[in-house]
Amino acid sequence: MQKAWSDRILVKAMASNDVEAVVDLEKQVFSPWNKSLIKSELKYASSIALVVKTAGELAGWCCCRYENTEAELLKMTVAEKWRRRSVATRLLNALESRLRAMSVESLYLEVRAKNVPATTFYNQAGFTVTGRRINYYSQPNDHALILQKLLYDH
Repeated sequence: MQKAWSDRILVKAMASNDVEAVVDLEKQVFSPWNKSLIKSELKYASSIALVVKTAGELAGWCCCRYENTEAELLKMTVAEKWRRRSVATRLLNALESRLRAMSVESLYLEVRAKNVPATTFYNQAGFTVTGRRINYYSQPNDHALILQKLLYDH
């Protein structure tokens, strides 16, 4: 029996040999990170950077920083052809699992208010709006929504 493509998704810690593929992926999105920013995430002890690969290619990546019981998702990018195919969900689930293992209680992020696909995804993933930053983004101008997800039920 042949495996479904979703069974061939591999989420793993980002390594230095993933950087070039991540840089190429970032060139396809708004507010792309450059190579030095991406590489710097591999150096911080308080950083988690993950990549997701499927069909032998990079499908997405994310990184966050954590301190004590809080973490901030700094970046999540999924290649256009892999969007709406559970790649982001797998990536987020893997990140949350790692954070829970380190007793992190909440995960924060900022997202463009006009990025409806992203805000919908995060809402469905259990995030709630906790704040707004007016005129936070430029090119194009937009507000930022601050979202939070509690990783433990209290």
